[in-house]
Amino acid sequence: MKIDIGIKEADRRKIAKGLSHLLADTYTLYLKTHNFHWNVTGPMFQTLHLMFETQYNELALAVDLIAERIRALGVPAGRDGKRRIQRRPAHAAHAGAREDRLDAAQPARQVGCG
Repeated sequence: MKIDIGIKEADRRKIAKGLSHLLADTYTLYLKTHNFHWNVTGPMFQTLHLMFETQYNELALAVDLIAERIRALGVPAGRDGKRRIQRRPAHAAHAGAREDRLDAAQPARQVGCG
């Protein structure tokens, strides 16, 4: 089905590609945050457990909104997300990012999440 939203198809595909990177990064952060929520331990358990729950719920909403915007551009959302997540660390899109992969579990260990 052809859509006409005032943006050329080639431009819609470019926008969708950028949004797909954002979707993959946001979904990765959602999964990591949910994992921290499940595995938090220690004296600040309740505080951290609730904080991570709030964050992963907000991230779940963001993932849904990003995917819906991709679909509104006439492009399937999330089809190649698994490959992108596996090959692209979440920080790679940011200018000046370190070459080595950041270990998101390290800060979590410092606050009792594993």
